[in-house]
Amino acid sequence: MVPSNWKFHHVAIVVGDMEKAVAYYKGLGIAEFPPEFMLDSTEYTDYEVYGKTPGTIDKTRMQFADIGSFRFEFVQPR
Repeated sequence: MVPSNWKFHHVAIVVGDMEKAVAYYKGLGIAEFPPEFMLDSTEYTDYEVYGKTPGTIDKTRMQFADIGSFRFEFVQPR
């Protein structure tokens, strides 16, 4: 049973070309885009993936697209 205080946060989509993905959604005119950011796992001492410290360094471009109360997270591995 799902708790009554449960809230959906976002869905991540891995993309090969961030510019094309963002241009597509901007072209639809339905999304708002906060600034893009870079996730660099070397900047975090407690970085984990599925509860474990990964054996590799993760550098990932990230961009959110807000469509109403729903959020897409575009992820482009570097």
